[in-house]
Amino acid sequence: EPFPARPFSLQACLNVILNLDCDHYGAIVGSLERLQYWSDASVHLALILHSLCRPQMNDMKASFSMQLASTMSTWELPNEVVQQIEHEVQAASSVHVLPDVEGDWRENLVGGCLAGLPRHAHYLMRN
Repeated sequence: EPFPARPFSLQACLNVILNLDCDHYGAIVGSLERLQYWSDASVHLALILHSLCRPQMNDMKASFSMQLASTMSTWELPNEVVQQIEHEVQAASSVHVLPDVEGDWRENLVGGCLAGLPRHAHYLMRN
């Protein structure tokens, strides 16, 4: 079954979300998950946010990067769909999206989140 077309303007979406801090991206995806508000539009939004987060994963707060990873790591989307959206985001914005990586996009997302955790070790150990 083909991936559904994006039901909104990518440029209009980027005009709004590029004004947000990248930590908010994980919070938005986490909120969609808690609400179980999944539709064609919300899945596209989450994939756009994923594309924007990848280059900044190490700069995100641990809780927000983990929200992103825990929500999206179970999604059954082929790498090609995720890479296509990343290419579209890069073409429509001045944001540098990371190049395609080897392996499964979900494993790379979780690996990126885990790689950023040592930066938060002091905070995590205190609380």
